[in-house]
This record gives sequence, structure tokens and C-alpha cells, in this order.
Amino acid sequence: MSVKKVFVLFASPNKSGYTKMLLDAFTHFAPENAVIETAYLYDVLPQPCTDCRVCKLENTCIFRDLDGIFDKMQSADLVLIATPVYHYNVPSPLKAVFDRMQRFFEAYIVRKEERQRQTEGIGVLLTVSGRKATEPVKLIQKQADKAFNLLGIRLSGSVHMPETDTRVDKEALKQAEDLGREIFENN
Repeated sequence: MSVKKVFVLFASPNKSGYTKMLLDAFTHFAPENAVIETAYLYDVLPQPCTDCRVCKLENTCIFRDLDGIFDKMQSADLVLIATPVYHYNVPSPLKAVFDRMQRFFEAYIVRKEERQRQTEGIGVLLTVSGRKATEPVKLIQKQADKAFNLLGIRLSGSVHMPETDTRVDKEALKQAEDLGREIFENN
């Protein structure tokens, strides 16, 4: 599979900060014919799950604000989650996306419906934090892995840029660039 369609869930309110810097390092070696589309979650401001239970009956939600995002996640070759770490977790717009993926758990795991995705996708997690945040990043990796798995996407790599309150971690930028090169050249 060659990576042609890239979809980014961008979960930082700052579109030009450290999260963007890490994302740019990762996509540096994207092929010219790759289409990279970004959903700025702070522009979308997804509704939170209200436990209405509509998704228990069918693969839908009473809120329609994430339908396009979920369609793009299921059709992209590569899905990137680029997020800061906020108090041991992801920012609320990304948390809402994760929570609203309950519809896929109900459809694919509980009701055993056929997944929309026909081939395995590639997933990457890019995280940024003001402090080290080792334990929170492990938690976020588990959340991302579970979310990706619901959609037939394999978490293929993760890069964390720590301590941005005091510095730019050049090693993290290199790790992101190396991971991007590896994924774009080998898939």
C-alpha cells in the first residue's frame, strides 16, 4: 500500500505551536502526491457523548458533527493524531471524538457488523507536553490504540515532545521526521 490519503486529527487550540511543529516534522517526507487533510478539532468543537444510546441500535449518533471526520478516518491510508497533553489526558475536543467512537464499538464489536474499512490503516500518535508527562503519554497511547483498532487502524508509531515549557526538543523532532520517513517510504 502506498500512503496517498493522510488525515490528521489536530487537537491543539494553537495551530502554529509545538504540536504543529511536531506534525510538520513527521510530514516532511510525505510524497508530493499525498493528500494531507487536517481536522482542527477546536474549530469543530465536537459535542460530547450524552449516553443517548442511539448507537446501541445502529451505527450513528444523534449528533452529526463528526460524521465527516469518521468517514475520513475510515478511508485514509494514514491517520495522525496530533495533540498536546492536558493534565494527564487529551484536550476535550479529542476526548469527545474518542467517546463518540462508542458507536463503532457497538457496531463492530457488539453487533458484529462489517467494518467500513477494507484494508488495515496506519495510525500515528504525536504528543506534546510542557513537562515530561511519561505516564500520561502511556495512557494516551492506550486510548489512541483502542480508538484506532475500532476502525481497523494499527497504531504504527508514536512520538512525544516533552518539556516545551522550557525548550524545543530537537531529538523529538528528529524522531518524528524519522518515523514519517519510514512510514512514507515503506508503505
